[in-house]
Amino acid sequence: RSDFDRVQDQFGLALGHLQHAVQKTIRRVFIRQSKPTPQTLVTPTSTSILLITTYETFFGTYPLSQVFDQTNPLTQTVHGRKVSCLGPGGLTGRTASFRSRDIHPSHYGRICPIDTSEGINVGLTGSLAIHARIDH
Repeated sequence: RSDFDRVQDQFGLALGHLQHAVQKTIRRVFIRQSKPTPQTLVTPTSTSILLITTYETFFGTYPLSQVFDQTNPLTQTVHGRKVSCLGPGGLTGRTASFRSRDIHPSHYGRICPIDTSEGINVGLTGSLAIHARIDH
């Protein structure tokens, strides 16, 4: 699954919570027998709080999300071309074998064999080669 699918799922959950909050407000309005208006059903604070907390929890706790430097456009480009075997459903730095860290012949021309992280994640994260492209 792509990261976009995971973000879409999280915001789908947030919209489900918003729907529940609106239904709860509608019930309250009909119990009080007052006239419902869009402003009373969906308050800006409830909407923004739900979406902001969903955004913060997803990007703050998701293991593959990172905050990158926005002052250098080159680092943004390099960061966008990173590939990783880590994350949900992937390997971990402690359990990965030497075989999974080695360069496979199918990597040539696709993944740069030189650019990899240091330390425990060596060989598990890399960069796309210069002319490599990802098909969508």
